[in-house]
Amino acid sequence: MNAFAELGAVSAVYGVIATRVFRRFTDPGRLGGTINRILAHVMEFRLFLDEPRIILRAQRELIAENIHLLRQMALPCAILAIPFALLYGPLDRHFGYGPLRIGEPAVVTARGMTELKAPPGMVVETPGVRVLRTGEISWRVRPVTAVYGGFPTGVEVRYPRALLLHLPWVIWFLGISALTASIAHSLPALW
Repeated sequence: MNAFAELGAVSAVYGVIATRVFRRFTDPGRLGGTINRILAHVMEFRLFLDEPRIILRAQRELIAENIHLLRQMALPCAILAIPFALLYGPLDRHFGYGPLRIGEPAVVTARGMTELKAPPGMVVETPGVRVLRTGEISWRVRPVTAVYGGFPTGVEVRYPRALLLHLPWVIWFLGISALTASIAHSLPALW
């Protein structure tokens, strides 16, 4: 649960930053109208499937206006993509992988080593298999306790993807950021 709290804090800060960026680069009144129109289009989708001519005829001007307003949102979205791209790698390394599963075999690979020194709680099951062309050696290991890390530098371990409450960390990040941004947006006195 500690990882969830850490991710929540980072996501909340990103959400507040997103609110500031959108307030700085868009007209808040028009942005709210754009979001409402987009939601209206989503809700009209079923009617569109049944009678596309009616919706297209009735919404032609509204669609053109929404495209214009979406272009206004392009700059803040591009600005917010930069910190997200910078955060993604470190956050994925920290929250994206779980420990090796107890009792399930895994393969670890290294270059320039002839012997693997496994961390405590790990049993090396096979001798090293050398791939001459790449200069790599691989071993089959089996954890007998929860192992996350502890391998020497240069050993590649394919840790399984982690889930926080049955969802990937990116879903939680985006959800918490959006929730924080909507709360921060509704508190204009603080900004």
